[in-house]
Amino acid sequence: MKKDKKSMLKKLFIELLTEEDEETQDQPKIEEIDPATKKFIEERIQAFDDIQKQLIQVNDMLKAAKKDTIEKYKIKPNKAILYPTDLIKDYFKDIIKVLKS
Repeated sequence: MKKDKKSMLKKLFIELLTEEDEETQDQPKIEEIDPATKKFIEERIQAFDDIQKQLIQVNDMLKAAKKDTIEKYKIKPNKAILYPTDLIKDYFKDIIKVLKS
């Protein structure tokens, strides 16, 4: 069950990163807009691509940190905090709030 949920979340994550935004297909072509506005819009849209790439990088880093944490706790079980997971979770909560507003 846990593996199925993890698999479903991974598929959803990949879909969110790769799906086309259907709403933008009916928008005016950027070529029809003045150059300064066109540049602004292109940069804003590119920012989403940059963020998506960063999310993939963060996902890879989280996997590595988890593996490292497991290995270090196997060697020396203690209550040391190796990575600030609580802080990371709080950041993600903030990001979700911003995106929902």
